[in-house]
Amino acid sequence: MASEDGKYYWLLEEVSWSFAQEKSADINAFYDSLEIYNKDIEVELPDYIGAGLGFNEVIIKYSYVELIDNNWTTVRNEIQLKSDYESFSELELLYQLHNNLQIHYMQQDKHYFEGLELQEDKKKLIYELMLGS
Repeated sequence: MASEDGKYYWLLEEVSWSFAQEKSADINAFYDSLEIYNKDIEVELPDYIGAGLGFNEVIIKYSYVELIDNNWTTVRNEIQLKSDYESFSELELLYQLHNNLQIHYMQQDKHYFEGLELQEDKKKLIYELMLGS
């Protein structure tokens, strides 16, 4: 649901996915994998997954756990994504996220996608990647 300023509080919360999956060669291959993954767990992809969201750039904050100097450390980072089209669709956004961040989550306990949550920022469009185990 979009807010008064056109921003969505949550994105992709109805889509199931695992960042432990292999990278996809292109968006069509990714869609096929996404569709199979969701069918396997008896979830139907929403019809609007390919519809434009009204923005073509976004910052995604994310975190993962990494062994650094024999200590498990939470690494926090962000990535700026730009659509290849006039506007992101949820499908393209998840495709770009997966191919850019998958390397960090292949061996993580929390690698199941739970959506993107809008973060407070007056100047930039920022979402946080929400993952579960």
